[in-house]
Amino acid sequence: MSPSLQVEGALASVAARAGDPLEAEYILLELWLHPPEAGVWNPPCAERIQRAAAAILARQLPDGGFGVDPGGPADASATVMAYFGLKLAGIPVNDGRLERVRDCVLALGGIERASSRVKINLSLFGLYPRQDCPMIAPETILLPGRARRLCVSLAIVQSFNPVRPVPAGFTLQELIPRQDVSKGRGGWDGLAKLYERHPLGWLRRMAVAKCRRWMLARLRSINGLGATFHSLLYSILALDLLGYPPEHPDRAAAQAQLERLIVDRDGQFRIQPCIPRAWSAAIGACGPVQAGSMGRNADWLLAMQSRDGGWAAFDGDPDATSPDATGCVLEAIATAPGMGPGHPAVRRAVGYLVSHQEPDGSWAGSRGNYIWGTFLALRGLRAAGMDNREATVLRGGEWLRSIQNADGGWGESRASTAAQTAWALLGLMAGGDWESLSVRQGMEYLMRAQQEDGGRQEEPDYPLQALAEYRKAASEGNA
Repeated sequence: MSPSLQVEGALASVAARAGDPLEAEYILLELWLHPPEAGVWNPPCAERIQRAAAAILARQLPDGGFGVDPGGPADASATVMAYFGLKLAGIPVNDGRLERVRDCVLALGGIERASSRVKINLSLFGLYPRQDCPMIAPETILLPGRARRLCVSLAIVQSFNPVRPVPAGFTLQELIPRQDVSKGRGGWDGLAKLYERHPLGWLRRMAVAKCRRWMLARLRSINGLGATFHSLLYSILALDLLGYPPEHPDRAAAQAQLERLIVDRDGQFRIQPCIPRAWSAAIGACGPVQAGSMGRNADWLLAMQSRDGGWAAFDGDPDATSPDATGCVLEAIATAPGMGPGHPAVRRAVGYLVSHQEPDGSWAGSRGNYIWGTFLALRGLRAAGMDNREATVLRGGEWLRSIQNADGGWGESRASTAAQTAWALLGLMAGGDWESLSVRQGMEYLMRAQQEDGGRQEEPDYPLQALAEYRKAASEGNA
C-alpha cells in the first residue's frame, strides 16, 4: 500500500462509508438528553446542533438525497435520517433544501424504505410505529452465541418501550407516501412481539441484568464497546433508562468516549463512526514498511491478533474480527523485517482469510461493502506470498469482474463511483490481473472520472493509487 494512504485519509474513508449521517443521530441524542419543555426545544448545545446541520447539508447530493458510499446514489436510510436531523435543527419545511430531501425520500419509496435501525431510532420518539419495528429482546443474551455490542444496549432500550417527547407539532408524516400502508412483521419477529406483550417478569429481569453487566464490562475497557458511535449512543440511552444519572462514572465515561468521535474545530464539524486503532496502526505502518521498518506498530498489531487468526477494526472488541481489517494488517506486517509467509501470525491470518471467503468468492467488509472487503483481503494475501493461481485468489478476482458495471466502473449500490472502482482495480491487480478487459475498462472509467471532476473526488487517494500502480506495472511490462 502506498505511503500516500495516510491514517487521516483512511479514517475519513471509513467515516464516508458509515451509512446514515451520524450528525443527524447526534442531534437525535441531544433531543433524548435535553427534551423539549412545554413543547419548545431549546437545547444547551444549540450552536453545535447548527454546525451538525451544516455538515449534513454539505453532503447533499444533486437529487436532494444523501448516499452511503462516496459519490454513490441516494440511500433511503441516510436520506430519512438526514431529513429528521435537519428538520429537528430548525430548518423550515418550506426551505428548498429540506423540500428536496423530502422529495427524494418519497421518490425512494418513503420512510418505509429506511433500514430497521432508522425505524427503531424514530420509534423512540413516536415518529414511527413501534409495532412495525423489529424487536430485540434482552432474553436473546441468554441464548448460545456471542452477543453483539450494539444489539445488547439496544435490547435494553427496547425493553423499556420508551417514547420520548418531540417539539410541539414535529412530525414525519410528510415522508409517508399516500398509498403506503404499514405492514406488521411475521416470522420470528412476530413471535418476539407476541412475547413482548407478556414477557416473563423474572426472566426479563434476569436478562436485563445480564445485558447491563455485559455492557458495563465493555464500556469500562480502554475503548468501550469498540468505540463505535452507534454502540456508544445506545449505551448512553440504556444507562439513562436504567437510572444512571449524567454524573455517574459509567455514564460520564460513555459520553466522554462518544465525544472523542466528534471533530468540531477550525470551522469543521463531523462525526467519526469509530476510533479504529487497528486501521490506524496498520495503515500508518505501510509507509515505514516500505522504508524497511515498522517500529512499534508491528509489535502492537501482532499482540492484537485474535484467536481465530484475524484482526478486529476496533481494539475494544478484539473478537469482532473482519476480513477487511485482517487484510489491511496482513499487508502491513507480512513484508516487515523478521516476518514473511512462514511466520505463525502470517500463516494464521492467511488461514483466517481463506476460511472467511464467501461462497461467491468475495469477502465482507466491516462496513457492509464487499468490494472494500475483497480488495483488502486480496492485497493481504498477495503480501503474504499466496500464488495468484490459487483458487482463493482466482475466485476473488472472478467475483470482482462479475459485478463490474457497463460503464467500466464498480459500485455496490449499482451506480459506479471512482472510489469503489479503484478498490476493485487494486484488488484485481493484487490478484495478478493487470491486462484483462475488466481492468482496462476500469482504468478508462477512472481516467474519465479524473477529467470530468478535475481530480476533485471525495476519496482521491484510492483512484490515484490504482492509476499509479497500473502505470508502474505498464512501465515494467506487466500491463
